[in-house]
Amino acid sequence: MFAKLLVDEIFLRFESFSADPDNFYANIEIKKRFGNINIEVSSKDEPFNPLKNLSADNIDDDDYFNIQILKNNLDKLKYSRAKGKNIISIKIREAYNKYIKNTVTGLILGILIGFFLKTFVSFEVNDWIIENIIDSLQIIFINALTMVIAPMIFFSIIDGIINISDATYIGRIGLRLIIFSLLKLAFYVALGLFIGYIFGGIPEFLPILKDNSSLDENTSVSIRNLIVNIIPSDLVTPFNRNNILQLIFLACFFGVMLNRAGEYAAWAKDGVKFLSRFTIDVIDVLNLVIPLLISISMTKLMINVGINGLISYFGLILTSALGLLICFLISALLIALINKILPIIFVKKAIKFSIIPFSLSSSNACLPATLNFCTEKLGMDEKLTKFTIPVGIQFNMDGTGYYVAVISMILAKTFEIDMNAEFFLSFFLIEFFMAITGIGLIIMPPMLSSFGIPATAVMHFIGIEPILDMFGTAQSVIGNITSSFIIVRLENKVEDDIFYTDD
Repeated sequence: MFAKLLVDEIFLRFESFSADPDNFYANIEIKKRFGNINIEVSSKDEPFNPLKNLSADNIDDDDYFNIQILKNNLDKLKYSRAKGKNIISIKIREAYNKYIKNTVTGLILGILIGFFLKTFVSFEVNDWIIENIIDSLQIIFINALTMVIAPMIFFSIIDGIINISDATYIGRIGLRLIIFSLLKLAFYVALGLFIGYIFGGIPEFLPILKDNSSLDENTSVSIRNLIVNIIPSDLVTPFNRNNILQLIFLACFFGVMLNRAGEYAAWAKDGVKFLSRFTIDVIDVLNLVIPLLISISMTKLMINVGINGLISYFGLILTSALGLLICFLISALLIALINKILPIIFVKKAIKFSIIPFSLSSSNACLPATLNFCTEKLGMDEKLTKFTIPVGIQFNMDGTGYYVAVISMILAKTFEIDMNAEFFLSFFLIEFFMAITGIGLIIMPPMLSSFGIPATAVMHFIGIEPILDMFGTAQSVIGNITSSFIIVRLENKVEDDIFYTDD
């Protein structure tokens, strides 16, 4: 379904550019490599890139939703030209199972190595291994991550604001969707902080969570400082010190200014989109060493803490599963209150469907199945659904925001950070803005270090993030479906005959 959707759009745009549309043809080739599946659509013609000029300006209403399909999947599309042919490569499936397999392998290997070292190697040797090898590798990775996190957040937020501008093209539907989704996301971030507070700290982790890396010593938090310092005195300091709130302010300000510039800033918008994708690609490259970091982190955990650490991890997994359960309950409540219909049918269908995002662990990967579920099982209008679901992905990061907030609060409790109303408000705001990126724990070290939590502390939880993310993805997708269903229902664009069919 995903392949057909994008192949159709690419083919039609190649055909519309052709000098002889009646005799136009294109070649389609499926390529499989290392578990990845790509489809190449190629046509022999003059140079033409159908991925350019996808602005909402001067686009007919009938073509707007098709444009949105391409724009929301640009990260899976790549244009090239070779041998007189225009070629679009479509990334259909990534080897998700391979990533999970490598992660689990690193997790198990680290546990076994740590158990062996703790049992058969002296304390002095283990201490030398931790200090000179494990801690060094963790700090190297954190430094590399810190180097790229600031620009990634900056350009991703600007790119998101540009897309928001396009979303408002359809008027009140886009505005309702964004506001409702962000309010729901704020609720799940607050819920995550509350669950993390109830869960409490993990004091037995303190010996492995502390590090000697240089951190910002100014960890005091106050509303006054938060407000006064949100506007930087120069453009370099926010990037140099990874000041997240200042980066968010700059990104929002520049994003609004780019939208105000209109068509004159088209080249700048294209540049922002490129840099956003480029910095995310850099982080994807850094992610390749995650299994190694998981292995050494688990080794350190087993040497210092032993089996108690695994018990704490199991508790975190249960909190993530709890978030998905609460998501179903909240969805049922919202549908009952806002749409005034019995929510049991929606929940039953959503529970069955949640297996797909849970197994794929990617909101984008299950997008075609989500669109089909909304139209075929819930009776939602297809035209509106093709807009609300892809756009809603960006704002319905409920699951990611929830479990990242849980772990962040657990770390704050572990390090006994002084908590007051100003701390909770500051912590919530940063967690909320970070949740919109949807990237997860890997971007949190710079933010947490500003609150006095060592940057490397997060590394000891990345090992179980793939498991947390499976629940988180299911929660985010169900939250996105809930937001879209409510908006489409308010527009009276749901077929009751389909919705009430319990199949």
